[in-house]
This record gives sequence, C-alpha cells and structure tokens, in this order.
Amino acid sequence: MKTIKIVITPAMYERIASAVMDAVREKEFFRGSIVDDSWRLDCSLLIYRRTVDYPEGSFNEISNIDPFCYNFTLYNDANEPVDTDFTFAELKKYFDYY
Repeated sequence: MKTIKIVITPAMYERIASAVMDAVREKEFFRGSIVDDSWRLDCSLLIYRRTVDYPEGSFNEISNIDPFCYNFTLYNDANEPVDTDFTFAELKKYFDYY
C-alpha cells in the first residue's frame, strides 16, 4: 500500500518558523523539542549571529539557523503520526532573522 504524504502548507511553515524563533531567540545552540497541538519538532540547531549597528546601539542578531539533526512529526486527529513533505530547507525560508 502506498503511503500518502501530507503537504506542509506555507501557513504551517510560518507557525513552525515562529515557534522555532521564539525557542532560539537568545541562544547560540538549541537542543530540545518544540511542540504545538498538532506537531512536534525534535532538533539540535546551530544559531549563527552577527553584530548589527543601529543608532540606538549594536545588537547581536540571528543571521542563520542550521540543523545539526531534526525530526518533524505531524499528528492526525487520532493523535497518530503521519508522513509529511517537511524539510528544514523549506522551513528556513520562513525564518524572520531580525
């Protein structure tokens, strides 16, 4: 029997990216789980930063996030994991680095 993969929509990628940014905001390395009602992202992430100068002062902002390893799980209404087309490369397009 062929398994059907669930397509991760842009709206879902936006929610996941927002949750990741909240989890890593002040860190240089993140290792743990980021959980929502219908999905879970277990990951180890490297957070790269750069110093940016503004009239108000210098700030150490996130410039990139790379996964060391990750596992994304989406759950159906019966709370069972389902296959998806999730990729971290696609998720990175939704990060707001500043």
